[in-house]
Amino acid sequence: MLGQSQNRSHLIDQALGVTLSMLEKARDVFGVAWDHLVEGGSDERISKLDQDINSGERMVRRLVIEHLTLNPEQDLPFSLTLASIIHDVERLGDYAKSIAELKEWSDSPLWTDGMGGQCREVKSRVEPLFDLAINAIRESDEEKATQLMNLHREIKASTDDITAEGLKGAGAQDVLAVLVARYLRRVSAHLSNVASSVVNPFDLIARNE
Repeated sequence: MLGQSQNRSHLIDQALGVTLSMLEKARDVFGVAWDHLVEGGSDERISKLDQDINSGERMVRRLVIEHLTLNPEQDLPFSLTLASIIHDVERLGDYAKSIAELKEWSDSPLWTDGMGGQCREVKSRVEPLFDLAINAIRESDEEKATQLMNLHREIKASTDDITAEGLKGAGAQDVLAVLVARYLRRVSAHLSNVASSVVNPFDLIARNE
C-alpha cells in the first residue's frame, strides 16, 4: 500500500516523485492525443511525452532496485508496489498514442453524435481520473483512490454498451468508435490499478480490466 511515511529513503521518495511526474505527462499526452483525433490538433508532442514516460519507468525501476540493494528490509512493500504500478502508468502513454493513431481513419463529425458522441462523453469522465490518481498517490488519500476505482466501474459499463452497439452496426465508423471506447476503458483501468495501490496491500492491488 502506498502510504505517507516520514522515514522513507531518499531513493524511494525520488522514485515516487518520478512516478507522479509520469502521471502528469500521461494526463498531458492523453489530452493532446484526443485533440488530435477529434479536432485535428498537432500530434508533435505525443512521441516526446511518451518517450519521457518510458524513460521515467526505467528510472523508477533503477531507483527501486538500487534502494533494495542497499536497504532490502526498508520500505519493501512500498518498493514492490511502485515497481508494480509503474507498468500501469507507462501503458497510459501507449494507449494515448493508439487513440491518436486512429485519426487516419477518423472524420471529425463522427465525434459529435451517436456512438462517437458517447465516446466523447466517456472521455470527459476519464480525463478527471488523472488528477484524482495523482492526488490520491501524493496525499495517500484512500477516499480519492476508492472514488476513482468506483468511477472506473461506471466507465467500464459505458464502454461495454458502446462496444455492444458498435458490433451490431459493424460499419467502419462503428468499428472506430468501438476501438476508441476500448482504449478509453484501458486508460481508466490502468488509472484504477494505480489508485488501488493506495487502498490495498501489495498482494491485493487490483488488476481491473
